[in-house]
Amino acid sequence: MNLMPSFVLLILFGFTKSPFPILDKVSPLLGALMLLLAVAAQPARLATRAQSTSYPYYAAMVRGAKEIVRNGAPVRSVIPPSYPNKVEPAYLVQWLGGRVEQSADLIAIIGEDGSVTYQKAADEPHK
Repeated sequence: MNLMPSFVLLILFGFTKSPFPILDKVSPLLGALMLLLAVAAQPARLATRAQSTSYPYYAAMVRGAKEIVRNGAPVRSVIPPSYPNKVEPAYLVQWLGGRVEQSADLIAIIGEDGSVTYQKAADEPHK
């Protein structure tokens, strides 16, 4: 959830009328307390978000995919570096304008630094 809708909901919570008279007295205080808790939780939330959106290994994948496209030769498959997340490099190569064809004779292997090496494909399709 974005930050602004959360703040709006918390502020409005402090101004709402409750069907219970006792809550009418504490509702503004409870709303202010919840707002303070939400503000206090933001640094940890933003730090987690910064880590989850910085994908340094994608830089190597993009460099490798661009190199495959620049080479111009069709490849049967693209083997990515061993990264923790599952990445489909063949899709990236196709998206950048490269050709990934089952009839191609080459397999492209992208290194962790983005370098590309090519390997001759075996007669049977690579899995």
